[in-house]
Formats: sequence, structure tokens, C-alpha cells
Amino acid sequence: MKVAFVISSLGIGGAERVLVNMANYWAERGNDVTLVSMDSPDAPAFHVLNERVRLISLNLLANSANPVQAIRQTVGRIRAIRQTMCAIRPDVIISFMDRMNVLTLFASRRLGIPTIVSDRVDPACPNIGRAWNALRTISYRYASALVLQTARFKPFYAPKIQSRIFEVPNPISKLVRSCAPGTLQGREEIVISMGRLVDYKSFDVIINAFAEVADKNPAWKLHMYGQGPEKESLQALIDEKGLSSRIKMMGVTDEPLVKMSEASIFALASVAEGIPNVLIEAMAMGCAVVSTDVGGVPDVVVDGKDGLIVPMGDRAALSRALGLLMSDPELRLSIGRNAVAIRDRLSEDRIMGMWEEVVRSVTAGHKEMLR
Repeated sequence: MKVAFVISSLGIGGAERVLVNMANYWAERGNDVTLVSMDSPDAPAFHVLNERVRLISLNLLANSANPVQAIRQTVGRIRAIRQTMCAIRPDVIISFMDRMNVLTLFASRRLGIPTIVSDRVDPACPNIGRAWNALRTISYRYASALVLQTARFKPFYAPKIQSRIFEVPNPISKLVRSCAPGTLQGREEIVISMGRLVDYKSFDVIINAFAEVADKNPAWKLHMYGQGPEKESLQALIDEKGLSSRIKMMGVTDEPLVKMSEASIFALASVAEGIPNVLIEAMAMGCAVVSTDVGGVPDVVVDGKDGLIVPMGDRAALSRALGLLMSDPELRLSIGRNAVAIRDRLSEDRIMGMWEEVVRSVTAGHKEMLR
């Protein structure tokens, strides 16, 4: 089967990683896979593509200087995606992320090619703006299927599209499964957190929560991995708390699984997510995780068994959960041991089987199915 994936870029990010893994998975099984991005051809890819995947970089990622230019660029991107799809004639198109989905659906309109779109975070947050919201409402009517990571987001969408919604969580990749979680007992007294340093990831909440229990747990440190526009303000908050020797901004790491296997606790305080890759990977590596009840987290974490869940924005609850895990090594060990079972619950083969069912549902008239 010929599959075309569409995404804005191949930079760092969970959605990008999942899409690349999907493309690689199907290409390795003999399918004809093309990945179309808005990147420039010489842009470095953060995630490694299998050599069997054809990459088409449209070089249309530049920012607009004003509304008129923005409209022109949007039309240009739609035209370029349409021309590309006409040239390769895939059996199915799969697009990731809200704005890219809008462009892809308008581009594939009346081409006779089934088009699947997938929103990877809470569709209501972060807000993509009135114009894009209106375009999403219009364009999603044309989708052959809409894939969400959790059914919790389903009520956001119009009734006309709800009958075509499928729920498919993120997978634990074979790369993660190939890495042993290591020794769970006697790990370093480190709380780890990872993600893009943007406001809705709420790293400031993690810093404040850690600060509240730092004095009672003097051996513990907080390591935060990532980059983004909030870096300076987060560092200023750390300095204000007088904890620069214990809370470290570590930048981006190319060994996230190693860092997770060394840490004892993983913390996530986001207010907008689907099913965070970093969370399920931390569980797979045996961390005792504490997370807000964001997105699909309650779908994959059993509170008190393989992780602790706290309300979004509740710094006091997050602080209590961190303090509990820091002070109780037996609880940390028990939660970490239970968490490793997510490797089987969300195995790549199982989740890709769910994606294949979505593809089959929209390509029922095709003679050749995914291998």
C-alpha cells in the first residue's frame, strides 16, 4: 500500500517522533511510504527516518510578516500539498497536528484519496486562534477519519465527525522496549522532567512544588530537560527560590532513556497533552511517575498503582505527591515495578495494529492492504 504522511516539520517533539516511527514501521514491512514536511531540504531531522521512507521537503515553513502574507502562504502550502499528492497518488494520506490537518484536508479535497487526520493534544488548549478554529470546523468535515489519543476529547468535535473518530494511544517503541529499565532499587535521588519549555507544560509549577518539599528532602535534586521560550523565566524562578545548586536546567539530551533509567521520579505538570510520550517512556524505564490528570493520562496511569495523578494546576497536590515519593523508597520501588508493564500494554505492534484498523476502515475499496 502507498501511504503518505504529512507534518509540519521533523524537529524535536512527541508528535513528530510518533509519525516517524509509524512511517518506519510500515516501510520496514514493504509498504510504499512517503513523508511530506514543510521543512527546508537541508533542515536537520531530529528523528531518524528509515532509508525506505521517501522524504519530500516543501520548504514552506517560513513565518509570515503580516496577515496578507499569512493568507498567501497558507494558500501556497495547500497548493503545494495538493500537487504533491497528485504526483505520488497514495492510497491513504495521514496528517498530524491541527493546523497541518486543516491544510491537508483542503489540499486533498475531491482527489478521491482517503485522508486521516490526528490531533495530538487537547483540541481546546493551546488555542490555535479564531481563524484556525473556524477552518478546523469546516475542514474536519472532509476527514475520512479523525484519530485521537483519548476519548476524553471527543465531545469537543461536531456530531458530524464524531462517528468517524477513532481512539489510538501512543505506542512504546521498539527502541524503548530494547532498553532495559535497569536497577530500580538504589537509583539516584533525582526528580526528572522533560519537554518543550513552553507555558502550557507548566515547568514553573514543578519548580514551585519541588521547592516546597526541598528542605525536608535535602539529598534530592530536580533535573529539567528541554528547550524553549520559557527557559530564562524558569531559570529566574530557580534563582529566586535559592535552589540553583539543586534544580538544574539540563538543555536537550540525545539520551532521554538513559536519563530516565538513572532517575527515581518523573514529574509532569502540563495542562495540555494527548498521551505524553515522555510520561509513558518514563514508566517503561521504571520511574515512579507523578502527573497531572491532563489529556489521556488517566487512561494509561492507574493512580496509586503505577503512578500518582494530581489535578491540573494544583501545586499543593503535586508537592504532596513529590514529597510522598521522595520520602518513601518502598512506594517508589513498587510504583516503578508496576509501571514497567506499560511496555506490553502499549507495545508498538499492538498500537500499530489499531492504526491499521483505521486505515482499513477508510480504504475498504482498495485491493491491497497494509502489510
